[in-house]
Amino acid sequence: MRNRCALNSFMGGLVLLACSGCATMIKGTRQAVKVETSPSGAMVKGNFQTIKTPGILKLKRSEFYTLDISMPGYQSTTIRLDKEDNKLMWLDVLIFPLIIPGLIVDSHTDAGFDFTPSNIFLKLDPVDSSINRE
Repeated sequence: MRNRCALNSFMGGLVLLACSGCATMIKGTRQAVKVETSPSGAMVKGNFQTIKTPGILKLKRSEFYTLDISMPGYQSTTIRLDKEDNKLMWLDVLIFPLIIPGLIVDSHTDAGFDFTPSNIFLKLDPVDSSINRE
C-alpha cells in the first residue's frame, strides 16, 4: 500500500511537470506575422527570411526583429517588432505556482512573449519623381 501511494505521488508529480510551460505548449516557440503592402509585391527582409507581400513570416520568439520593406519605385521602410507579455505565461504562476519548471521553460523559449504588431499593413509611398536631376 505504501509503495502504491508513493508511485501515485510520483506519477502525479510527473503529470504536473509535463503540464508545465503553458505558453510553450499552446503558442509554440514561433509566431506568424502577416505582412501586407499596398501595392502588393514588396520584399520584406527580417533576420535571414525574405518574403514577398502579401505573406507570412514565421519568427522565432527568442529573437528580435527589424523588418526592411522595399519595392522599386517606392520609399523603403523599416519596422521594428516589439515584444509584449503573453498572458499564457501567467498560467504558470497562477495555476501551477509550485511548479517552477513551467516558468523556466516559457522564459527560456521566450514563448511567454508575443511580437507586436502581429499583423502589418503598410501603404508604400512612391519615390518623389519631381526632384530635378542635373
